[in-house]
Amino acid sequence: MMHHLLFCILLFPLSQLVCAREEAFAIVIPSSRLQCYFVPVESANHSKLIFDYQVIYGGISESEENFGLAASESYSSLTVAAETLRERLIRLRKQLDASEHFQSSRRVYETRDRMLMESKLSRVNFWSFINLVAMITVAGLQIYMVKSLFEDHSRVGQLLRRTF
Repeated sequence: MMHHLLFCILLFPLSQLVCAREEAFAIVIPSSRLQCYFVPVESANHSKLIFDYQVIYGGISESEENFGLAASESYSSLTVAAETLRERLIRLRKQLDASEHFQSSRRVYETRDRMLMESKLSRVNFWSFINLVAMITVAGLQIYMVKSLFEDHSRVGQLLRRTF
């Protein structure tokens, strides 16, 4: 289809060029000839170029085209190409299945590791809190004992002085 469009634009008699200023040019291209045109765009307002073409006479319809291949040659090459494509698609599908399996196994490992880390994090947080409370309690007790050693009327100080 694209070849037909290019063929009609370049080789057939009439081509119409429409610019953004609504100007039109009618160009007659003789049969089997190629003509190229260059239109400089001087303003950003005129940055679109639209082509409209019409084939007035001549041309070859799709039913009249002859590519020079026999039907059997075309069919056999098509069969070989289809088999090659089929094999490649099967191989691609196997590779995609393998990568999907690998990704799902990695996802399972990641989930397991994340759950393990979260459970250990809660355990570490709990025991860290217990150790913090114990350290604060021991620090308070030590401060109280040292303070009571220097007071004369403290019962704890008297008990500590008698023992040691």
